[in-house]
Amino acid sequence: MPHRIRYNFENVTHGLAYNNGLVSWNPGFPQSSRLYVIYNNDTNRPYYIGTALNLRNRFNPRATVCRELGFPTVNAMNSVSAYRLQMEWRANGVGQNWVNATPGDNGVVGLIDAEHLLIRVYIENENVGVRNIQKVNAFTNTTGNQLNVYFTDVGNIAALHLPDNFILANNAQL
Repeated sequence: MPHRIRYNFENVTHGLAYNNGLVSWNPGFPQSSRLYVIYNNDTNRPYYIGTALNLRNRFNPRATVCRELGFPTVNAMNSVSAYRLQMEWRANGVGQNWVNATPGDNGVVGLIDAEHLLIRVYIENENVGVRNIQKVNAFTNTTGNQLNVYFTDVGNIAALHLPDNFILANNAQL
């Protein structure tokens, strides 16, 4: 039976707002572990893909720097899209229902490094690539079984050009 992993994309309104003459942090990310994708639509810069045990804690210091540097407007941030991903997993296709699975800070869900796999999907399918410097090497399916990969809720996110669902044979590389 194949292993199955599903990436559920959720668009997140970035957490910056313009208040009292300065950019300030308005937390929009949950205090939970998630895989995330960031993209700047105006600059056509590559995507950044990462994991965090607590998304809000990961982005609080980054947003604070924007305020401390005195960025005068949030216009530069209006083109930034952030997506959080909820993972679902079924080992060996067991069970009718998908099991919500949250990657640790290392990006691993079940038997799969979901962060590494997603980075490789972007490298193979996006013209702009990724800004990540780790986990850009080939991903090998070492689960011992076929890996079925699914993407949901991507259609409403114009910046993403992910493939249709695909299958990665055991020991195959992406």
